[in-house]
Amino acid sequence: MLALSLTACASSRKSSYINYNFVDWEGKSNKSSMQEWIEPALNNDLDNMPQDIQNKLKDRFYLVVQSRRAKLDTESDSDLTAARKTAESSYIVTLARTINAAVDEYSGGKITASKEGKEILANAVEDADFKGFTKVADSWVLSRSKNSKTGENVDTYDVVQIYACNKNSWVSQANKYIQKLSTDNPDNQDLKKTAASSKEITAKILPSKVTILTRVEKR
Repeated sequence: MLALSLTACASSRKSSYINYNFVDWEGKSNKSSMQEWIEPALNNDLDNMPQDIQNKLKDRFYLVVQSRRAKLDTESDSDLTAARKTAESSYIVTLARTINAAVDEYSGGKITASKEGKEILANAVEDADFKGFTKVADSWVLSRSKNSKTGENVDTYDVVQIYACNKNSWVSQANKYIQKLSTDNPDNQDLKKTAASSKEITAKILPSKVTILTRVEKR
């Protein structure tokens, strides 16, 4: 009975996934199946990724990056290469923006309510540098949809990567980032309050998925 119940739950989760019309994926040319972690990752079902991936993420903080880019160059894989480079160059920035969002939420939106506050957070993102993250998984799929205006097929690459860091190291770095926002801007009282509560804020930042869109729709 337990096995039947678990199977039913898994089936229900999968049926609620966003439907991707996959036409190609990494390894298909070698007759390999699409990697099992891709679909739950794309659908932000991070708690139900395959056990082998969960084992790699145990006691680690992680970020799933989905980089989307239309396949416009049919003669080469340049769009796939560009999508992968975008993911690799953006995950540090994404981590900083994730902390900024948590800090601003804690302040009740007071920080981003001012031009000065927005500039402070933007500058912090540019200077961010988190250590200890490694690429746990990396793959790609190609899906096909219809252009809403022309009715033509649009093929889109999704590069999906997972970056992970020892959880204690991440917590320490996130706390230092929040506190540095205050020490670099000592006159900002809202940042001073968030610095005093950095551990509380950091504890609320959970693993997540972010999507980076570049040239997705054929014009």
